[in-house]
Amino acid sequence: MENVMMDENTKCQEVDKVTMELSEFKQLRIWLCWRYEKKNNRDRSTKVPYGADGIAIGTTQDYSGRWSTFEEASRAYEKLGFDGVGFVIPKGFGDIDSDHRKECDPINADLIEHLQTYVENSPSKTGRHWIFKCDTSAIPSQNGKLVSCYYCKNPNNDLEIYFGGMTNRFLTFTGDVVSDLPIVDCTESAQRFLDKYMLRPALPDTPDIVPHSCLTVEQGIAKAFECKNGDKFRKVWYGNTSDYKSPSEADMYLAGRLAFWFGCDYNLMEEAFSQSNLGQRDKWNRDDYRKRTLTKAIQGCKEIYTLDYGKLSDNEDFSEEEARQIAPSLIKPAVNVKSRAVPWLIEGFLIEGSTTGIQGLPGSGKSFLTCKTAVEVANGGEFPKADGTMMKLNSGRVLMANFDDALEFGIKPRLESLGLTAEGAKRIFFLDPETATGITFDDKRLATVFEECRPLAIFDTLQHFIGGKVDLHRANETNTAMAQLKLLAEKYNTAVIIVQHISKNAASGNGGASVLWGLGSTAINGLFRSVWTVGKVKGEDETLRAAVSSKNNLLPYVPAALQYSLSQTEGFQWRGISREITARDFIRGDSDTGSRGRPSEQRSEAQEFILNALTFGKMKAVDVFEEAKSEGISERTLKRAKSQLGIKTFQEGRVWYWELPKEHQSVNIH
Repeated sequence: MENVMMDENTKCQEVDKVTMELSEFKQLRIWLCWRYEKKNNRDRSTKVPYGADGIAIGTTQDYSGRWSTFEEASRAYEKLGFDGVGFVIPKGFGDIDSDHRKECDPINADLIEHLQTYVENSPSKTGRHWIFKCDTSAIPSQNGKLVSCYYCKNPNNDLEIYFGGMTNRFLTFTGDVVSDLPIVDCTESAQRFLDKYMLRPALPDTPDIVPHSCLTVEQGIAKAFECKNGDKFRKVWYGNTSDYKSPSEADMYLAGRLAFWFGCDYNLMEEAFSQSNLGQRDKWNRDDYRKRTLTKAIQGCKEIYTLDYGKLSDNEDFSEEEARQIAPSLIKPAVNVKSRAVPWLIEGFLIEGSTTGIQGLPGSGKSFLTCKTAVEVANGGEFPKADGTMMKLNSGRVLMANFDDALEFGIKPRLESLGLTAEGAKRIFFLDPETATGITFDDKRLATVFEECRPLAIFDTLQHFIGGKVDLHRANETNTAMAQLKLLAEKYNTAVIIVQHISKNAASGNGGASVLWGLGSTAINGLFRSVWTVGKVKGEDETLRAAVSSKNNLLPYVPAALQYSLSQTEGFQWRGISREITARDFIRGDSDTGSRGRPSEQRSEAQEFILNALTFGKMKAVDVFEEAKSEGISERTLKRAKSQLGIKTFQEGRVWYWELPKEHQSVNIH
């Protein structure tokens, strides 16, 4: 498709015109296509924007390079079967929508009189769109948005108004003309419209609420989930608003339920709401909207949850009697729990809605395994079963995030060499290293990415995406950094693979890799539902590799190792299964231990633990001892292992640290 870019100076001049012909407006690179789709398990459809290349896009400036002219969007509409064409409102323009009104409606008559500009019917033909020029500097705004005393979408009269630069909204364009006038400046009329039709009711002050909650945030949410209407609450909590006319109505329902459970305690309600999926939207971050919603819920609350004993103070422990009353909310009878099968994406290997770690030494073949997995899912190909036979996979979309290898002559050729078909290539999407630089697991943009690319996402490697400020030795930090990723995996039923490296320490005392669970401390182990260790199989066949289950929480048995070969002549070949190979074959190695003789099993594990914990650098001595205790390693055994490894100890201020000697420090390569 011809990609004609408009000169930036020309573009600005045209947009700055007080009056613009529709033909000129169509030349601006603001146009896109759209399609009706159901998202987030909602019953009704929504309009999803697409570029002229047929790939879903957004309406923020980050996507402006993929917007097109009207002609280009129209060709894509006809060729690719979209439901319509639309445009992102550029700065200097505005739009008014009047829905569900008859021809003779007085509001429509008022708008026609005061907005002498281009007007067309909406796609449903039940509304009208007025498109006009506007000096947005004359429109009351705050922080780049319309001031909060005005509605953008008034629920009381079905009127909407949007200004370019104050919103990222895209508008449908039908060409079903009502008034074939040029697009003219209507700044004064727009302000009149705001004052007459879009003023909000006066915002009440937050009343002085005396907290009456006898529950913590965690307890209140748990009780809301388990109550008689728990399914309804849970549905909204996770962002499904299909039962409501608008997201705002869903917000009010959730706020109302929180008012009941937290005794109209504004602070507790705010904290709880912000933990829900509805609380992750930009709209909820608006102080005025958040305050209005919670205050209205409090004012409308007629009954609150309480215990007969009354309110506990924040610092007061539960008495025996109080504990007895609250105990039923803390337990769940087994008879009320419905068993269900494990939701496998690939039986025995990848689980939908959870994270899987794939680890290995540099050159072990882990990247080839993940790429082969991506190819088979995208193609709808085959994958080995636990009995060695092959299973047929359903095709699906795959997200691949890898910033180490070039897409053009690294990853894409590798996928093609592994059997990626032309049809399968349409289902693989790369995280763009140019636009997604610095993205981490807690980046809000990933929600949109997961929505478009499922059921498989691959991140290579852990270090690239967990964030440089996260201390991998600390479970609380790693869990926080991974919280959103786990939520997205569950919400979109996506199996997530995270590749991580094992550090190789030649002098580790056992001639092999020093860790069981990849880089970082044992805190990393807790991030994954399952872990697979990849390595070279010792023997005459140097091409043979294996993936061995190091951890699997959902299987009562250890899965057989998946064997495959990598060679220049035959490429990637599945080689059956093995029940003889274990993860320790890749981790410990077979070398002699030297003149010291073979250490005891306990001391070997202690050495392994220390090398694992200190892989990324120094660590507080007190934290090393604490983690070792949690792993069942005695202080005496730990100190002996420390001495044998030659661990450095030093003091900074009043704090003692442990650090690996240089010969043990990890090699940070693939």
